[in-house]
Amino acid sequence: MTDVSRGRYIALDSALLSTLLSVNVRFESSALMAPSKKHHFLPVFYLSRWTGEHGTLIEYKRPYQNRVRSKERHPQGTGYIERLYAVEGLPDVVANEMEHQFFSPVDGRAASALVRMLKYASLTDRQAEAWVDFLASLLFRMPNDVDTFRTLTAELASKLASVLQPVYDGLHPLPEKRDFENIAREVGAQAAIDLIRQAITDGRFKTSILGMRWRVIDSGEQLLLTSDRPVVHTPNLVGDGAGIMLPVSPTKLFVATSGDEADREVASAPPHVLAQAMNAAIVGRARRIVVAQSRCHEEYIQDTFGTDDSPSLADRLADVQRQQLPTIMAALKLQADKTLRARLGESKARVK
Repeated sequence: MTDVSRGRYIALDSALLSTLLSVNVRFESSALMAPSKKHHFLPVFYLSRWTGEHGTLIEYKRPYQNRVRSKERHPQGTGYIERLYAVEGLPDVVANEMEHQFFSPVDGRAASALVRMLKYASLTDRQAEAWVDFLASLLFRMPNDVDTFRTLTAELASKLASVLQPVYDGLHPLPEKRDFENIAREVGAQAAIDLIRQAITDGRFKTSILGMRWRVIDSGEQLLLTSDRPVVHTPNLVGDGAGIMLPVSPTKLFVATSGDEADREVASAPPHVLAQAMNAAIVGRARRIVVAQSRCHEEYIQDTFGTDDSPSLADRLADVQRQQLPTIMAALKLQADKTLRARLGESKARVK
C-alpha cells in the first residue's frame, strides 16, 4: 500500500503550489439555501440497518476516559459531526461541497446497491462500482481520519509557505498581496479535503476490490456491531491474499477476498466465529462511537471500546507523506523558482 501512495501525493503538492502562488479567488455570496451542516461519517442508510422495532438504535460513546455511555437514537441523530468536511474560511455553500456533492451521491448509489445485494445477491457493474466507492469512503471519512489529513496538510502548507513566500512576494505587487500565512492556511484546509477525495477515488483500489470474490455471510445468532472503524481489511488491499469486510446489518457481513487461500479461509470459518472476530476489531478500534441494535453487548462494548490502537489507513498514508516531504519540497522549490523566472521574464518583455 505504501508504494500506491507516493505518486498521488506529488500531484497534490503541485496543486498546492499553484494555489499558493495564484492571486486570491473571491467567492461571491450565494442565493441558494444553506445546506445542512450535519456531515455524516456513518450514513443514515447504513445506520438504519441497525434500527429495532421502534426505528431506533443504540449509540455507545466514551465521553469521559473509560466510561462508556449508551443512548437510544434515530439514525439521523448519530454518526455525524457538524461541518466535519467543511473548508473553513469559505461560505457554507462552497465550504460544504464535499458532503453534499461528493459523499451524498456516493451514499445514495451505495444504498441502492446494498438493497439489491441483500435481496438478490447480485449487482450490475455500475452498482458494484458504487459499492466499492462506498467501501473506500468508509476508510477515509471518519472524524479521526479527517483530523489526520488536516494536521498533515497544515504541516505541509506551513513548510511550503516558508519556501514559497519569497516567490509569492516576487510575483505580486505590494497592493495586491494578501497575508501569505492566511493563504497557506486556506490552501492547507482545502488540500485536506482534496486528499480525502483522492484517496477514496484511487483507481487501483477500485480495480482490486472489483476483482475479488464477494460474499454476504449470515452471522447466525452472533449479532454484528458497527462503529467509526467499520471496515476490517488486510494490511495490503492489492494482490493475492487481500481481503476486506464490512458488517451491513446486525446479521449480515459483506466479505471480499482475493486468492484461493483467502477464499478457503473465509468459506471454512464458522459464521459466529467470523462475527466475533469482526466485533472485536470493530469495537476495539472504535474511536468515537459504536452502534448496536440492542443492549445485549453492553458489557463487552464497555470492556473493549478503543482498546486497539492500530493505525488507520489514513495514519499510514500520512506517515508516507511525511517521509516524502524533503524530496517533495526540493522538487517544488525548483518548480517555484522556474515559475518566478518565467513570470519575471514576461514582465521584462512587456516593459520593452
